[in-house]
Parts: sequence; C-alpha cells; structure tokens
Amino acid sequence: MLAVLAGQTLPVCAQTLGYDETTDLGNGLSKVKSGDTYGIIDNNDNVVVSVEYQDIKFNEGKALLLKDDHIMGVVDTLGNVKSLSGDYTVHPDYPYIYDGYIVVTGKWWTKEKWGYIDEDEVPLRLRDRMKGAVWLVGNFPVLFDEARPFIGGYAAVYIKKTGWKYIDKNGKERYLPADPKQNASFCSSVYNGECIIVTDDGIKLYQENNEHRAVVKKVLSRSATGQKFIKEPAPARMVYEEGVLTLDSLMRVKKFNTGNDSIVFIETPRKTIEIIEEVVKPQPIDTLSLDDDIEIRLSSASLQADAKGSAFLRVTVKNTSYEKFEGIAVMLECNGVKRVWTGDLEGTAEVKVSMNIPARFSALAIKRDVNVTISYKDSTLKKTFAVTVHRYNPVRSR
Repeated sequence: MLAVLAGQTLPVCAQTLGYDETTDLGNGLSKVKSGDTYGIIDNNDNVVVSVEYQDIKFNEGKALLLKDDHIMGVVDTLGNVKSLSGDYTVHPDYPYIYDGYIVVTGKWWTKEKWGYIDEDEVPLRLRDRMKGAVWLVGNFPVLFDEARPFIGGYAAVYIKKTGWKYIDKNGKERYLPADPKQNASFCSSVYNGECIIVTDDGIKLYQENNEHRAVVKKVLSRSATGQKFIKEPAPARMVYEEGVLTLDSLMRVKKFNTGNDSIVFIETPRKTIEIIEEVVKPQPIDTLSLDDDIEIRLSSASLQADAKGSAFLRVTVKNTSYEKFEGIAVMLECNGVKRVWTGDLEGTAEVKVSMNIPARFSALAIKRDVNVTISYKDSTLKKTFAVTVHRYNPVRSR
C-alpha cells in the first residue's frame, strides 16, 4: 500500500498531464490539483503522491491522505509516506494531525463517536475510568460523543451524561471541576493555560492549579441562558442572552462581547510591513500594480510534443511585492486552448498555471504564440510569448 500511495510502482511523468493548480511546498515538491483531487510531484514532474486524494493540507509538517474522509496514509514535507492499516474516518472539522494526534472514528463503532490515534495508529486510552466514555475491547481508542483536537497538550471532550471535560495526552482528566456533579455545557480549547467553561453558575475564565483543578480567574457572567451555537457564517460563536463568545477554528475563545463591552482573549495579528532603511530613507510601502509587481516566466520557450499530440507548458506568475493581490485572475491562451486560474496571490508568492498545447503537425517544428492575460480589479496585463514546439520523434529500437 505504501508503494501505491507514494506512486513508486509505476513512475508517471507529469509533463504530459497538466494540472489545474500547482502550489510550491518547498523541499523540491509541489502540491497539484486535477479536477477535485490532489497529489504531490517533485521538481522533475515525477509523482510522489498519487493525484487521487482530498485536499492535502499540512499541519505540524505532516498531512493526512484522505479519500471520502477515510485516512489512507500520512505524508510529510519531504514526501515520505506512511500508510495506515486500520480503517479510520477523520473528523470533518479537524482533518489534521494536532499535537501528534488525529481525531477519528471507525467501523468498530456504528454511531458517531470519536477518539484519538497517533500516526503510528497507537490509540489514546484513559488512565482512569470516565463515566459515559466508551471503552472498547482490544487496541482501540476510548470514544466520546464529541472530541476536539489536542492544543498545547489538552483536548476538550464531550460525554452526553457528564458534559464537557478536558484530558491530556497521557489520558488523565485535567481542569477538574470544583463540583464533580456539575456538568459543563461548553468548554473552549485551552489557550495559554486558560479556558472558558460554561455551567449553570455562569460563564467563567479558568486556570489550573497544582492539583489539576480548575480555578476561576475571572467571572464573565454569573448566568448562561439561551445557549446557541452558530457555525456559519464564520467566525463560529456561542451565543447567550448574557453575551457572545467568538471562537476560532480550533474552538479557542477570541473574544467575549456583551454588547456594551468586550474582553479580547486572543489578539488578531496586525499586518506589519518590514521597513528596510538605506542610510536614512525607509523602504516605501508597495502600491499594487500589475505592471510593476507581477513577474511572468515560462517553463521553457522550446517545447517537445508527446505521442498524444500535445506539448506541456507551465507559466509561473510571481507577486514581487509584499502586498497580497486578492481575486487575481490568470488566463493562458494558445491556438484556441485556454486555461484560467483565479485566487489570491500573497506577497512574494507565486502560482504555476499549466496547459497542454495541441501539437499535431508534419514539420520538424512550429512557432506558437502564448497569450498571458492577468486581471486584477480594473487593471489588465497582457503579454505574448513566442514558443517553439518540436515534433514528436519516437525512439525506435533496432
């Protein structure tokens, strides 16, 4: 299975294919998209990870290889692939490896319950029994009615009978409530040793003492009524009559807003521009311009046709400024064939757009014009590149 995932059983040359999107991953690798599937190729256009998976998203230097949310393997940023022998389904809201653990369920449980495994398929087991948690026989993780990813060594888990709780990576319960009989209707993910816990006593900010017990650091509200979770539109929010908890994608509380006042727990990073001084003059702030800030490069001006009658061309569009082009469009056109890419182009980033040029002809070589049109807001940049396409010349054995 490892050989299949890594694409080693039959090397495939990507030059004859063309991709809808190409994203540089570093280390000589690029993530490519073909239709609705993704894979990874190297700088020689050899397939490292087959182009047949859901979007390959890296976190902590590794990404899950998924098909219909089933985990087929794990790949790192060097292109090393590790297959999983078990049948695991990843949590749709958390399709990453967090703190070394993955939130999963499996065919060993028909209802929607969640547990944790690491990339070596070692399950997380609790050190002590937790009422309402499901303990399976064999080498399976303990299951909860809901589970969030590990953040900073802690994860929030939910059991219908006992509410929200916290566990650590050793399987110990943490942030123990002062009253064990009082259930939490909401627990945020832990951030910098602090968390928000909502009970019948209200909405409060907690820390943990030396005995692993939750102690109140600040009372945000002495009651919590009309709880409602709103996921869309982002950001997610826990709404109460007393106020609103604004959450990030990992369920950490960013802000508590009462309408008249607000408390910020996670500052939104402010966009900064690095100023490099030359003698006394500071570097000016970029003003986005297609003519000044966009660089266009061809993979080659001399192309070789393949046996299928097409020649592969890749065009690299680079943002040379420090600002982001939002909603930029790139269109390639040659001999009636078009390829369009749209998206955001971060400062100093680049996007590679590829296309296959029809190349059926009897001459040894022909000339073609490749028209590149880039649109941004009300501006348009057009450039034409001349390429030479050489006729396919098969190597015949004697």
